[in-house]
This record gives sequence, structure tokens and C-alpha cells, in this order.
Amino acid sequence: MGDDGEAAGQPGGEGRDRGAGVEGHHRARRHERHGGPADRFLLRRRGIPALLERDAVRRHGGARATGDPVHQSLGGQLPQVTADGHLRHAQLGRGVGRGDVAGLGRPAQEFAAPLGSLRVAHRSIQVRPPPFVNCRTSTLTRSFETEQNGPVNGATRPTDAVEADPPEAPRGGPSDGACLSVGIDVGTTNTKVALVAIDGSAVRVRAVATAPTPPPDSVRRVLVGLLRQVLHWSPAPDAVGIASMAETGVPLDATGTPLGAWLRWDGHRAGAEAAELSRRLGWAHLVAATGVRPSAKVPLATWAWLRANRPDTWRAMASWAGAADLVCLLLTGRLTTDHTLAGRTMAYRLPRPGQPVPEAFDTDLLAEVGLRPEQLPTVVPPGTSAATVRDPAFVDAGLRAGTPVVVAGHDHAVGAYACGVREPGDVANSLGTAEAVLSVVAGCPDPVAVARAGMSTVVPVAGRHRAILAGSSSAGATIAWWLAHESGGVPAAELSAQVLGRGDRPTDVIVLPYLSGRQAPAPDPRVRLRILGRRPTHTPAELARAMFEGLCLQTRWMLHEQARLAGGPADAAVTLLGGAGAASPAWVRVKAHVLPAELRVVPAAQPVAAGAAIVAAVRAHRTGPGAPALAWQPGPTVAGAGRDYDEPFARFVTAATDAEAADDDSRGEEVR
Repeated sequence: MGDDGEAAGQPGGEGRDRGAGVEGHHRARRHERHGGPADRFLLRRRGIPALLERDAVRRHGGARATGDPVHQSLGGQLPQVTADGHLRHAQLGRGVGRGDVAGLGRPAQEFAAPLGSLRVAHRSIQVRPPPFVNCRTSTLTRSFETEQNGPVNGATRPTDAVEADPPEAPRGGPSDGACLSVGIDVGTTNTKVALVAIDGSAVRVRAVATAPTPPPDSVRRVLVGLLRQVLHWSPAPDAVGIASMAETGVPLDATGTPLGAWLRWDGHRAGAEAAELSRRLGWAHLVAATGVRPSAKVPLATWAWLRANRPDTWRAMASWAGAADLVCLLLTGRLTTDHTLAGRTMAYRLPRPGQPVPEAFDTDLLAEVGLRPEQLPTVVPPGTSAATVRDPAFVDAGLRAGTPVVVAGHDHAVGAYACGVREPGDVANSLGTAEAVLSVVAGCPDPVAVARAGMSTVVPVAGRHRAILAGSSSAGATIAWWLAHESGGVPAAELSAQVLGRGDRPTDVIVLPYLSGRQAPAPDPRVRLRILGRRPTHTPAELARAMFEGLCLQTRWMLHEQARLAGGPADAAVTLLGGAGAASPAWVRVKAHVLPAELRVVPAAQPVAAGAAIVAAVRAHRTGPGAPALAWQPGPTVAGAGRDYDEPFARFVTAATDAEAADDDSRGEEVR
């Protein structure tokens, strides 16, 4: 598609020129982009770029009645300019009424709401944000937009949502002394790009764009489109950081071309190979060396599986790239990674106490599956950048050639860093499709003891401490399953409201939230979701609260075990991040009730992408090593927090570790 939404191949001269030749064509294009003199006067008077108003009017073509969200008194300029434009077009006979916006429900109370409402109601509208616009949208809204718009399909202007807050800095650049940085987060479900301004005391997310995570051969196209969105009104950033899911990658041929689809962490393909590696090398030896439990998702086992089951691909494979590593290769031409991603492969050794992280994968471990270190990415130390932007497609999208690029690391670790979880005693709880709990610890806990609890010993982003990482594959996934099978057709928002409406009374039902086994604590791949103590008199809201309680009791169990392994307090403050929590106030409130610790909630919609930007700014020396963190807010205050769930927590752990509970009322039902 062309810049203004028309197909690039359509004639752009003769039919629309208001003058002769090239000069007339350019005048016509300027008129089309910015309207006539009266339009430009109106927009200049309000100080808003003409393209914003033109897109909102031309693509929608409808006037708004005064009850419409864009007419609310919001204190921002875009809604009023858009309303003026609709009114002017209505007076010229081009208005078509309110359209779908009337069905959006609650009137907007802030700038982002009318813009988001317009995009959800009219997916053809592409409203460009003003300079340095902060995009905030709930997970539910983003999911709806993705569902409506579909993946980015190669258009110059991807259709993914960009929502906005009022500009906080002049159009020419960020606030004095601030660094602009871009963060990329290649996630299991979606890929996010965030533009972030960082100064000595604050981090401000200026713009965010998202798209479904593409296959490897489409990554360049999708990222170019997302970067165009967030950089449309911005100067070129000073650094680029990349985070991604771990244990996911793709073989590359000798030209750097991907050989097939992602081999993802959740493929469950390499269980037999992981077991064979454990048998041959010794389970405890592998864990002590790498901090990682042998399992079907670790890349070392995946490479053994690839060698045995895809011999043609194996022979053609010149190198392997993790998800973030592939993005770095596309941007810079250099295949690199960082220690937090390398540390998830089971082919990278933990550093000795007091030593820096290794700068290469382990030769002996790679040899066990027939690989050489030169086939893996270079591991760049935490204090340096990987390379610089070289690809012209990314320069055309708004980056500057020569800009430092950094592989920031594993998404959970990067999100924790962004939220200020950096020193011993800090704890992060990341919510998404899966859930992770990361506790930064003093000293060096025994990796084998940590692994026996189903957890991993890792080195956080800064490379200075150890941390214990625990995961649950069934967090947001459990809620999605519940909505599909147990909610009686009640939508997510309504069910959450019903849970909040019933008050803070604990239920007498225990839900074991394991859709496909339990990773930690007490790992058991056989366990499944079970509902214990359900009776016909229980309402959907009570059962839904029990489901949230089960998820939060699982979190409490992971936190309890991490504190035990680290020898630290069990009531350290927990920093909550991730879009899944933001989309479910009921989940957050139940979590504040269940956990015996202070809950700090980071409201930023995309903390991992923002964290990648912060890490890039630090490693590229565009800001100091003590970079500020994303702001957090106190979690809900609930009477009886922690202690109300001491007894349910004991029952939960007993039920989770005793699949053959004796009495019928507690045995419950297993749900597949």
C-alpha cells in the first residue's frame, strides 16, 4: 500500500493532478495529505498535525453527534479537532451519522479512550499519534483489535492498533536530556514494538504497536511495519533493544535464510532426547553446569531431535538463531544473543561465583548433539551493544543507520529489569499466557536443589547476581480455558465484574490450575486441571473466583519455595507486570488477597518491550547504568491479605501433591 492507503500500483498523477506535470502532482498530494487551506488553518490553530484529522475523517467519513466519545470534554486537542472536522464535513453534506460508535458503551474519560473506541468500532481508521504518544490499551482491547485486523500483511501501514495519550514533549524531540530508545519484544502470541524516552528520573512509553508473532520468514516485513507506526512522528531513536521468548528458534542456511517455522518452547517434541541427554551426561551434572532442568523445551534437546528427525534440515543448517537473535541478524547482519537467552538453552554454563558470564556457548555440551560453537550466536557481554543498524528497510522505517542494537534478553528477565527488579530481595511476577516468578537472590543457591523444585538458576539482565526462576504454563491459558468451558458463555469482562461484585470472601473450592502438567514446585507432567469441592449450589462467580484463587495459590507456592531455597523472607514485596493482569482486575485483587506480601502493580501495557528499550539505552551507553524503572502503583488493599488464605494454601498444596485424596468431596473432578 502507498503512504495514503491507496494501492501502490494505482495511477497517482493524471487523474488527480490539479496542475501540470510533477509540480502539479506534488501539489495534489500535499492537498490530499493535509486538506485545503481552510482545513490547514483549523489544524494549525489547534496545533495538531493535519494528517491526524484527515485520516480520522477521510477513512471514516462520518459526523459524530454530540454524545459521541470524540465530543467529550477531555482536555486534549485531538478529539476536538476530530469533532470539528466531522462537523465541517457534515455541514458540507458528507456526514453519515454516528455509525458504530454508539455501541461502545461507557463514554471516554481520557484521551486514549475515544481514540481506542474509534479504532475498535471502525477498524479501517488509521489514526496516527502525535509526536511521542504513549499507547495504552487493555489486553482485551488489543485482542479484539488483533482479531478484527488480522496480522500485518505487508502493507506500508500495518493495521495494528496504536492508541494514544496527549503529547508530553515538543514535536522536534524528547524532553531535554532524554534518550529515545526502541524496544522489540517477540512473544509467544504477539510481537510488540515500543518507543521509550528515558531521562535521569523517569521512563515514558511514547508509542506501542503490536502484531501477531509472524513466522521467521516474515519477521522483517512485520517489524518494518511496526517500526513505521511507532516512529511515524518521532526522530530516529538512539538505540534498539530486542527481547523474546526463550527456548525458541529456527535453523538458518548459509545465507541466513530461515529453514522452516519456529521450533517453539511449547512444542513438547524433544522429551525423549532430553531424557537421553540426562541419562548419558547425568541429570545433576547438567543442572549444576547450566542451572537448567533437562526437559522437552530446552534447545539442546531440540537440536538432538532435529538431527534425528529432520536430517535434511540438519544438513542444511549452517547456524541457529533464537527469536531475538534472528531480529538482530536482520537489523545488523550479525548473529548475536545475550546471556539470559543463552542460559535457557542447556548449552551455556553458569559463571563461577564472582566471575563474569561466559561469552560463548559450551563446546562440550554442543558436541553432544553434533554442533560447533561457530554455529551458535555470539554471546555479547552485558555492558556492550551487539552491532549497529545496517538493513536499508529498517532505515526507511525510521531507524538511523549506525544506531546501536542490543539483544536485551529473555522476556521474563527483561520485564523484571524494566520494573526495577534488579537487586537481591526483589521479586517479579510476570503474567501472560504463561506465568513466571523471578526472585533475585544474594549468594549462589544450589542449582540442583533449585531444579528439584522444578525451577531454574539464572543470571539476571545486569549479569551481577543470581536469580531463581519458576514458571507455570497455565496462567492466562487457564483463564481462556475457563471462559471456553466453565463460564456458561459469560464474557470475560462480565465474569470479572461478577467476581468483584461478590466481595472478598474466600471460597471453599480448590482449583488446581494445571492444563498440561506442573512445572514447579514439585514438577509433575501428569497432573491436570481439577476442581475440588464443587457443588451444584455454587454460582459461576464463586467458581470463577475459585479459579483465580487457584492461580494465585499456585503463585504463592512458587514464591514460598523460592524464599526457602534462597534463605530469604517469604513476604518480600512482589512486583506484578504483564498485560494479562491489567486485563483482569479480579485476578489482581484476588492475588493481593492471597499473597502474604505487598503487591506492586506496574500499569505499563508492554513492560518487556519497554524493558528492551531501557536495556539498549544502558548497554549502548546512552544512559547511565542506574537507569530508572517503569512506575508502579500499590496493589489493592484487602483486609486479611495473606492470613485469610493460610489454611486454603495448606489445603491447596496438599491437594496438588496428593492426586489420590481420600474423601469424595475433596477428590473433585479432573478436567481434560
